[in-house]
Amino acid sequence: MSSPNKRVCALMISAIALRLHAQDVTRDRTVPTVSVKAHSFIGALIQVASQFELPLAVEWIQSPDALKPVDLTRNDINASGMFDAVVSAHPGYSWTFENGVVHVFQESIANDPRNPLNVRLDAIAERSWTLPDADNYLFGLVAPIVRHAAPKEIAGTPPSWGEPQFSLASSRGPVHEILDRLITCSKMKIWIATFPEVRPLNSRGFWEVTPMYDPKYVRPENQPFWILLRWGDAPWKRLENPER
Repeated sequence: MSSPNKRVCALMISAIALRLHAQDVTRDRTVPTVSVKAHSFIGALIQVASQFELPLAVEWIQSPDALKPVDLTRNDINASGMFDAVVSAHPGYSWTFENGVVHVFQESIANDPRNPLNVRLDAIAERSWTLPDADNYLFGLVAPIVRHAAPKEIAGTPPSWGEPQFSLASSRGPVHEILDRLITCSKMKIWIATFPEVRPLNSRGFWEVTPMYDPKYVRPENQPFWILLRWGDAPWKRLENPER
């Protein structure tokens, strides 16, 4: 039983993700008016997820189209309708609801073996974690597979901020499934993997992500493959301006 200061959330990663149709989104209530005014596709998705309080996972490409402003207002609409409105305006993107998380993905990269989010990890032993520990641990498992150098701790790892404790245990499964479990059991409710429009392969045969930290200060091998946000957070600067 959970105590007031500790929430335990068991995470069992199955080999096959439960995939549901978009119309099966839980808590899909209708609201009178939803307005989205964002600098980019990713900003619009964050706003919709935050307004409906739905965990969100995004695998996207920083193309010129995805970096254009989004301005939408819909009346008497639910979460499914709003995600449909935002995603359908961007060719090549789809969304599903799986494992309690809204997944928005660029169809050309989502299932590609060159995508580091599709790396399958060995079993993770059960123990108690907080989000920053689990995030660093997961990065430490993925980086040596995708990159040659052993990783250092991710720069800028989210602080605990009263994060709950949870039990992380998994059978062999892909990285994106484990990330889903992290955002359903923590105060971070969004994970985002960002890819550049041109994606040359690295020496291990994987695509590299767009750097989220200035490469002058954070070496390429220490750049995160994903970032974590809370509902209501503003997009990181490099999400909407890769050169900044």
